[in-house]
Amino acid sequence: MALRVLLPRLALFLTCCLALALAQALTVGTSTGASAATAGEPLRVPSWSAVDHRQHPECTPVADWPANRPPAYLVVESVRDRVHRKISFDRAWRLNHDATDVDDLWVLGACS
Repeated sequence: MALRVLLPRLALFLTCCLALALAQALTVGTSTGASAATAGEPLRVPSWSAVDHRQHPECTPVADWPANRPPAYLVVESVRDRVHRKISFDRAWRLNHDATDVDDLWVLGACS
């Protein structure tokens, strides 16, 4: 009697395990943050520098900016060409949240 109850449950359990293992094997790995623009390069995280301060004296390092106040402009570094630019907050947001990683930006400073 116990075997009649146990075997169907065991078969269901094994079927579920097999389905989960197959789904795990077929999933695409999550992104590690590397993109086509930076493939093969070591990860280099840019930071606010004295040069940035001289070029944009009205800006501060983004770490020093108050969290509850969005800045009007940001000083960013492009992942693709490593050029520092001052662009609007809205433009930086759009570039970092679009479908491609190629035009992503590192945020270095914030400006009012």
